[in-house]
Amino acid sequence: MIYCNITGMKRRMENGVVLGCGRNYDFKVVNGKLEIVPEEAEIVKEIFHQYLYEGKGSTRIAKDLTERGIPTLNNRIWSPQHVLKILANEKYVGDLT
Repeated sequence: MIYCNITGMKRRMENGVVLGCGRNYDFKVVNGKLEIVPEEAEIVKEIFHQYLYEGKGSTRIAKDLTERGIPTLNNRIWSPQHVLKILANEKYVGDLT
């Protein structure tokens, strides 16, 4: 029985269906497919740019986003942990298989 479930899950993933994915900043799942939220995608690009090209750390990036009034998914204040989760997220860095 487990074999059938694993085979079915593998087949769905091969067809591009996203499994086990909650809401991420800049992506939402619609009918099993990842859909980009354009406004949030710009923030993710900015986070990577500040981190990689401007040399800012997660604390400084979080402070900047908060000062600019940019909300997190839950409308909370940005923390360094929020930023680090984005920087390490497999969907953003290309490690999702």
